[in-house]
Amino acid sequence: MSMSQLARHSPLIDICDFCQMSMSELARHLTKLDIRDFCRVSMTELARHLHHLDIWVLCRMSMSELTRHSSQLDIRDCCRMSISELPRYSPHLDIRDFCRVLMSELARHSPQLDIRDFCRISMSELVRHSSQLGIRVFCRMSMSELARHLSLLDIQDFAECRCQSWLDIRPSSIFRTFAE
Repeated sequence: MSMSQLARHSPLIDICDFCQMSMSELARHLTKLDIRDFCRVSMTELARHLHHLDIWVLCRMSMSELTRHSSQLDIRDCCRMSISELPRYSPHLDIRDFCRVLMSELARHSPQLDIRDFCRISMSELVRHSSQLGIRVFCRMSMSELARHLSLLDIQDFAECRCQSWLDIRPSSIFRTFAE
């Protein structure tokens, strides 16, 4: 059926599983949408009419366009997007699981970052802009570059670094100076 016709008569719609439709038409008539599982839509059109979005699982969209209209975003699981554009509009970001992003661009706009699980980033670029980082689990980075820019770091679990003689890695410690 035509979702634009349905939206004119139904105030609440829960679209699950496999919806192949024109979301831009639906958004013109519907104020709240719960999009889950596999929605193949044009999110840029949806964002022009919708203020709050709860996007889960696999959303293939242009987040830079979406953030221009939505102030709060909860992005989880597997989001393939341009994060460098996202922080310009959203002050708080909680990025978890598997985010393949350019973190150096993100750090320029977001003061606080909680990076967990598997983040493949250039940490030397990130620390130039972010003062506090809680990096846990699996961080693949150049610790020598990180130590040059960051004064406080909580490194737990698995830290692969080349400069262990320069670093004191304990729960309540800070970096030793290079003179030591």
